[in-house]
Amino acid sequence: MKETLINTLFKICAKANDFAIPVVNASSPEGFLPESDVSKDFDSFKLDGRRIASDSTELAQLLLVMCWRITKSVSMLMGSMCAVLDAEIKYYTKCMEYFVKQLTQGRHRGAFELAATGFTELCQEVRKRASKEPHFSGLLDEWLDDCLAILKDEEKVKRLCNTRRSAGLPFMFVAICSADVGRRSKPLLMKTMMEIFPLAEDLADEEVACHARNILRALFRESNFGENVLQYAEKAMVMSIAGFADKTWALRNTSAMMYSTLSSRIFGVKKTDDEQKISSSEFFSRFPVLQKALMDNLGLRLFPTSTGSTEVNFIPNLIQLSGTKVWKGRQIAARCFASLNNRPLSTFEEEFIEILASRNENRVHGLLLLITGDKEALKTLSPRVLNEIIQRASHFSIPSQSIVIKLAMMLNKENILTFAEKIILSKSNKIDLAELNFYENAARFSVQLDSEKLMLHILKMGGNAARALVAEESFSTDKTLKTKDIRDELVELLIKSNCDETRIGCARALLSGKIEDDITRCILKDLAGEIRMDLVKNSELTGLVLELLLKIGEENAVARHLSEASKPHQHWILRRSAALCCVEIIFGSNKKTVQPEVSECLLRCWVDEDGDVREPVVERLGDIPFVDGKSPFMDFWLEKVEQGKALEILARIGFRNESEAFSLFQERATAFDVVNLNQNFEPILMTRLALYGIKKLADTDEVEKIRAISTDLTAILKEISHEKEKQTEVTKLQFKLLSDFIADL
Repeated sequence: MKETLINTLFKICAKANDFAIPVVNASSPEGFLPESDVSKDFDSFKLDGRRIASDSTELAQLLLVMCWRITKSVSMLMGSMCAVLDAEIKYYTKCMEYFVKQLTQGRHRGAFELAATGFTELCQEVRKRASKEPHFSGLLDEWLDDCLAILKDEEKVKRLCNTRRSAGLPFMFVAICSADVGRRSKPLLMKTMMEIFPLAEDLADEEVACHARNILRALFRESNFGENVLQYAEKAMVMSIAGFADKTWALRNTSAMMYSTLSSRIFGVKKTDDEQKISSSEFFSRFPVLQKALMDNLGLRLFPTSTGSTEVNFIPNLIQLSGTKVWKGRQIAARCFASLNNRPLSTFEEEFIEILASRNENRVHGLLLLITGDKEALKTLSPRVLNEIIQRASHFSIPSQSIVIKLAMMLNKENILTFAEKIILSKSNKIDLAELNFYENAARFSVQLDSEKLMLHILKMGGNAARALVAEESFSTDKTLKTKDIRDELVELLIKSNCDETRIGCARALLSGKIEDDITRCILKDLAGEIRMDLVKNSELTGLVLELLLKIGEENAVARHLSEASKPHQHWILRRSAALCCVEIIFGSNKKTVQPEVSECLLRCWVDEDGDVREPVVERLGDIPFVDGKSPFMDFWLEKVEQGKALEILARIGFRNESEAFSLFQERATAFDVVNLNQNFEPILMTRLALYGIKKLADTDEVEKIRAISTDLTAILKEISHEKEKQTEVTKLQFKLLSDFIADL
């Protein structure tokens, strides 16, 4: 009986797998579509009451999802079936053959990752049975030999995936070696390492070497192996560094990825880069061979030194390397210098003076990077070197002058501060785009010194200089706006700048302080005519302009645009600004009623899908639509809007929705009264709120008003009923709610 069940399950799995394999094993499974008339078959199916489109892209996606789910189910069943049914050894082997085929031929990441999970479960079950049943004891070794044989078979290697980081191949070896977890000795892991390393080092067959390095990377990444893989880390690190110079891109790429994995394994994974470190003495005592390899690679293009083999010996090479033509190379050399150097900078005085006197821009730039790399070490810089920098800096390149400004901020000494200020004031906005770092340091310097003269000069430079300044967080403060010249320059940039980032920064700065003079107010009023254009250009800028106009009292100009700004298709930043303006207009004035656009915006923002958009309104009015059959929000809303406009707004928002997509309130689902709402979907919520508001309007003695309401609602009912072909679940429910309401009315 048990054997019959197992055989039946294998047949079902095999049949299902035969259907899924062409898709998940395709070279590009994400867009794979068989060359058969399969689309006709799919047209006859229905999913959730809607006919599946015959579009090839959608069909390919649906096919991939179904095949992935089939593979997932088969893999999980294969992984647990033998253990649950206490199967014989031959069935374990059949399962292994399935997993090996899936892991070596699969291309879809989800498919081979789940296959790896099932294979891991199978291997661990074999290990458990091996401790009780002797005939299982050598099974895992046989499986490992079979897997290793794949890498040594030329025909089988050709069928492996040479992209996607070898796909499921590394997972296969990790799954087998994971059977050793919990045991003191790790025979499978050790055997794998001993067999894989020669393959990874043999560059005669580049494809096998790439696969082998991807396998090693996966083994080093596996957290369950812990310290057991560290004994191989040094050898792997040397191999990775050597691989950086390989002529083949694939080997360089796999070497770089393995290097990154080894760095995390050796130094640990910390929250910040500063924590992810160990001392050089500890590092080189653990990995002595690696020290020689690093020295050899670092000195390949430099003259050899006669000093001893300690970390101090890196310093002369690093100083020379800091003058390389490659910018990134100079930066890396500076970082290494800061990490390894433990001597005062004053001890390098002669070397630094010689570099400054050379007038070689690459060497000077590299030297300045070395000097500014460590703030503590900078305190030991000799006055002679500092004076030499100040005297020669006017002839430096723009990137070097940028570092001089940074140096001035770090030292905070009067002589270099004064000189840095002169450098900035001497510049115009004609600096190459590739040297934007100068602007950023200049902006930071002017804010740190709180120099109105410098800030005004940078703003007048315009372009990237102004963009860098307004992007500084410390710039957007009330004290910035105390100077009328700066304030006027911000307004000028806000109106005329071609850069949205600059305009956004200017708007934020203006919002942060008081705008007192009438001239600035008049200039800002001109922005009211530009808002509609900005709705298309930049949502964040438009929102800030709305807030700015409201700040100077242009309530009517803002109100005209709130209805458009709060629509669901707009960017959430713009919708949030609309909500902020809406709340300010309603609660910041003593008016009994507000413009229809404002009241409509309030409704939209209150039920917006995004919590950040709802927040300003919810803080004032709460987020519960109905409490004991009443709606405090709607009661408040009806007080603020003219009754003549209320019905029009309620009818439009309650029934003629811009979108009837099922948009679930994920973040605040528990806050809604599920009994009253039935479904927490935006259109239905708006329909119920609209009907509640209309009923409040109808609860009067004015017969004409009730007739008008009934006429309008009947027209809406006819409009909904005539479009039966377009009806969705939402419109059907709206139709029912409205017809019941009219009957009661």
